[in-house]
Amino acid sequence: MRTSDFGASVAATFKGRTMARSLINNGDETSITLSGATALRGDIMLTACVGGSGCTGSGIPTDADKIKGMISNLEELRHDGAWVPYNNGSAVNIPMLEGDIAADGSFGGRLDHPQNSDGTANTNDYDNTVASKYGGNLYGPEEAAGWWHVQADNRERARRSSIIGSFGAKCISGCP
Repeated sequence: MRTSDFGASVAATFKGRTMARSLINNGDETSITLSGATALRGDIMLTACVGGSGCTGSGIPTDADKIKGMISNLEELRHDGAWVPYNNGSAVNIPMLEGDIAADGSFGGRLDHPQNSDGTANTNDYDNTVASKYGGNLYGPEEAAGWWHVQADNRERARRSSIIGSFGAKCISGCP
């Protein structure tokens, strides 16, 4: 189905998991070399208004064919095989700002600054310009899958260069 095939709007919530890599560079401004790629995992929640003329509901985009979400509870795989809060408990949530859903079910938008464990934005290490993005596809009325990329803040030569991840999510409410 295409999103235009929906006569009435569908307000759906998708819940799933994400896997990612936090790429670590050597800190050189002219000759960047990756020196590590820490494994990350976490949760993802997406809300979407598909088709029709718009939706209502708490946390659901109000305009038709819009999607937004949150990457949360990020953990990193420690050298001893234990999963621990990512970056010593900071940058644990990443807001997925409202983006567009195309007629073919593909979607995309920007990511905001990762949030620290206290809810404040981590503006020192990560960029929230158009470079930090997410995208994917709706697969039938039941699934969403895609990718995300958090760009490092170019003002800082932090050792963590960026985060690249993928996700899969299943519709848990409002499913057509």
